[in-house]
Amino acid sequence: MAKPKGLDEEQATRCRRQIALATIAAVIIIAGLWRTAVWLGWLGL
Repeated sequence: MAKPKGLDEEQATRCRRQIALATIAAVIIIAGLWRTAVWLGWLGL
């Protein structure tokens, strides 16, 4: 498999960035839902 090394590194960087962004977005959404649930008293905290 004769691929240029630069492209592989670029793809890996892009994949990691997308995974990081997806993780951050999920954390923000979950935190927002949790705060809303607590604010509405659903969890009794």
